[in-house]
Amino acid sequence: MKLERKGRHKDFDQYWKEVEKEPLTFTACGREYTLPPALPAATALQILHVTGETGTTTENDLLKIAFSVLGQDQLDQLCKDGLTAVQLAELLQWILDEYSETPEEADPNLEAPVEGQPKS
Repeated sequence: MKLERKGRHKDFDQYWKEVEKEPLTFTACGREYTLPPALPAATALQILHVTGETGTTTENDLLKIAFSVLGQDQLDQLCKDGLTAVQLAELLQWILDEYSETPEEADPNLEAPVEGQPKS
C-alpha cells in the first residue's frame, strides 16, 4: 500500500488508518489484558528519557516504564495477582518487542511513506 500524495501534502491520517493494527492483548496471572494497538508517542518518549544514552535501566526506571506502558490499574492488578519482578521485566520486553514491529514487518505488502516517492 502506498501513501497517496497530493503535491507536497501527505495524508498520514489515511495511511495510519490503513495500517492500524488490532489492540495488543496478553494473558498473565490468570487475566487477559488489552493495550492500545500502537505504543503512544508520550510513552515512547518517556522510555527514551528513562533509559538515557546508555540504554540501561534501574529498578526505578523499570517501574516508570511499567506504569507508562501498562497504566496504573493494570499494573496494580498484575502486582495483586502475584506478578514477580522477573515476570514484569519479561512482560515489558515482550510488549516493547511487539510494539517495535513496523507495519511493513507485519504486512510486507505495505509501504511506509517515503519523501520523494512517486505516486503509484
